[in-house]
Amino acid sequence: MLVFEFFEITGDERDQVIESGAQVLLLFRGVLLAGEALSGPWRTLREQFSRRFLHLVLRHGAALEAQGQWGDAADAYRRGIECDVLAEPLYRALMRAQLQLGERAEALRTFARCRDLLSSMLGVAPTQETWALREQAANLNR
Repeated sequence: MLVFEFFEITGDERDQVIESGAQVLLLFRGVLLAGEALSGPWRTLREQFSRRFLHLVLRHGAALEAQGQWGDAADAYRRGIECDVLAEPLYRALMRAQLQLGERAEALRTFARCRDLLSSMLGVAPTQETWALREQAANLNR
């Protein structure tokens, strides 16, 4: 059993998680009613849907990582980011996959994009966990 960020995936679940995650990524076209200014129950529904999507993408990617399919995991995380550009856990997961693939410069670019978007759109900095991955990428092979 492997533990990734905030959930566990057993060997029995892995294939099912990979298959269902691939289907979700094919079907999902973006944030529910993204162009609408929603309030009340509609806003809550959109937020719940976004959280579930994030969770599914992270589980899907973690299952791929567990099988050593780092390129496919990175692709899943990129697709997730296309759908939610402010999902910092997806940037961390993508950076982790890029580091496993030896794509140090890409991991640094991913960090910069995450930092810039969080700063400009939310006025916040990335978490310490995200900065730690940035430092890992910056200090490899020095």
